Formats: sequence, structure tokens, C-alpha cells
Amino acid sequence: MVRKIWNEMKMQVTKSINKVLVSVVVPVWGAEKWLNECVESLVKQTLSDIEIILVDDGSKDRSGVMCDEWAKRDARIKVVHKENEGANSARWSGVQQAKGEWVAFCDADDRYELDGLERMYKAAIEGDETDLVIAFLEKPQLDRWLDLEECRESVLGEGRFPSSPYAKLYRLSLLKNDIFDISREIIVGEDAIVNTRVLFKTNRNPHFVFDKVYEYRRNKTSISHNECGGLDAQELFYTEQHRYISSQDYKKFLKKKKNYMKDN
Repeated sequence: MVRKIWNEMKMQVTKSINKVLVSVVVPVWGAEKWLNECVESLVKQTLSDIEIILVDDGSKDRSGVMCDEWAKRDARIKVVHKENEGANSARWSGVQQAKGEWVAFCDADDRYELDGLERMYKAAIEGDETDLVIAFLEKPQLDRWLDLEECRESVLGEGRFPSSPYAKLYRLSLLKNDIFDISREIIVGEDAIVNTRVLFKTNRNPHFVFDKVYEYRRNKTSISHNECGGLDAQELFYTEQHRYISSQDYKKFLKKKKNYMKDN
């Protein structure tokens, strides 16, 4: 009870100091069918001290115009128009405009549960300081917080939580160019690369929300889902994923993985 009261007081103090608590970055491309539903889920969030950054990644449909229309309706919405360079580039463009202490990502054909950002933000300020909050796309089987080492092992292959950038909160100060500096030849797996770099850059344990906070829709024309790749792409992916991992850390992961497979 005491901890709950303290966290609520902490949240109110933070609100009074920082007008924008969470910046939500939305890469937009070919999303006119779903964009309104996505943005509506964000403007109606129970956590209202947010900004919404719509990054029009060179859309050929009405998505860019729709972004501008939303910006006229809600002062919390910013719009960035840029040439088409893919989801990773669009996210980085949005992060560069962000003013919040925390950053969340949302695909333009998806949506957040109406209290999704608030639940993640409360987890962010609970207990010890963290740089990352991990929530889920479905009710998870996982029922305990993983420490940093376990999270690193998960993103390198164990898959205890999704490697997607959505349903997560990232501390803005952690999201620098080195996180998003990924070869343009990568067409599959950018999300896993970003999260690998985040987890090997921070020295703090992530916090968790063991619940669904995000509604994922697979739209084949969206910026994130219209991808494919072969063996060369897979090799490039692993090169990029491991670029910021020390050989000592990776050897330690391989040893644990070998022991895990042996025991199971």
C-alpha cells in the first residue's frame, strides 16, 4: 500500500515537472485504411501528457494528408514528412523530434489499448530506475520480471518476449543514432537489432507489464510488414545484431544456450 501511494505521488510530481511524459512515434506508409483508428487510440489514451509524432515515410496514398488533418485537430500531434527510407529510418526521424522522457512506438495499422501507455508508464517509475519497460501483444505465460542478463539472452534467441519495438517504453536518452544505425540492406529483423542494442547499452534491469497493451494487425501493405529476405539477408542481420556485443558477452550467451539445450 505504501509503495502504491509513493508511486502515485511520484507520477503526479513527474507530470508537474515534465509536460510530455511519453512521445509516441508512428511510422506511416500506405496506411490510409487504418490510420484514423490508430491515431484515435492514441489521442484517447488515459495518460494524456503525451505527444504523438506521425512520420509520413513518403506515402503514395492519402496517409500524409490525413496526418496533417490530425495535427490540426490535436495540438499534441506533430507531423514529419520525409522520403521513403523504411520503418527504422522513420522511427529515428521521430525520435529526433521527441520531447518526452520516454518513447513508445506504434505501427500505423495497429493501436494501443486505451490505458496501455499509462500502465507502461506506471511500471517505468515503479521501484528501481530503468531504461526499458516491456509489455505484451497477448496475455503472456511469463509471470516474473527477467533481469538484464536474461533479457539479453531472450533477444539473442530464447524469445521469452516479443522483439518488436511496440508494447515497450524506451528512455529517450538511450535512443541515439547508434541504436538506429542499421544497414539499408537489412529488410528483415530491424526490430530485433534495435532491441539487442538497447539491452546491451543499458546497465539497468527492464521493468515488465504482464498484460496485453497493444493490438497488432498484420496489414501486408504497411511499412513494417511488407518485407522478405534470403540467406544473404539473414547473414547481414546477424552481423548487424552482434556489432555492438562484445565477444565475451556473446560467448557467454552461447555457453548458456548450449547448456540449456543439453538440459532440455
